[in-house]
Amino acid sequence: TSLTSFVIPDSVTTISNSMFQNCTSLSSIQIGENVENIGLYMFQSCSLTSVNIPNSVKRIGNFAFSQCKSLQSITMGNSIESIGENSFENCDSLASVLIPDSVESIEYQAFRKCTSLTSVVLGINLKSIGDAAFLGCTEITSIVIPDSVTSMGIHVFFNCINLTSAVIS
Repeated sequence: TSLTSFVIPDSVTTISNSMFQNCTSLSSIQIGENVENIGLYMFQSCSLTSVNIPNSVKRIGNFAFSQCKSLQSITMGNSIESIGENSFENCDSLASVLIPDSVESIEYQAFRKCTSLTSVVLGINLKSIGDAAFLGCTEITSIVIPDSVTSMGIHVFFNCINLTSAVIS
């Protein structure tokens, strides 16, 4: 498609799944301050470079930003409770992620193969990290896992070949 930018107005609270999926020219999005969820496949395979998720959002849906290969930065609001399956999978340009303290779960393969990801800060209220959540994030060198985490799946850091330090604190 030729759509390059879009503004979701503050009057919108709900957006249907897959609304911008495969809008490969979409490089700029402004999400309204009352949107409550980022739906399934919402921005998959778009050309977004940065995203600001407002405080109104409680969940980032499965595959929401997967395959956004140009996505370099994301700012997450402080009401997000869960980051869905494969939500940022294969975001090759994403360099750092700050998970807000409101997040309780990072689901299956959420950040799988984010090959430029060097910095991950996990929120202090995180309870669950799903299977393969950071699989193939080859540039992560260290991570601090908060002691609030009670469940970690298999292969969470599988093939994170430069990971030299993982501390539970």
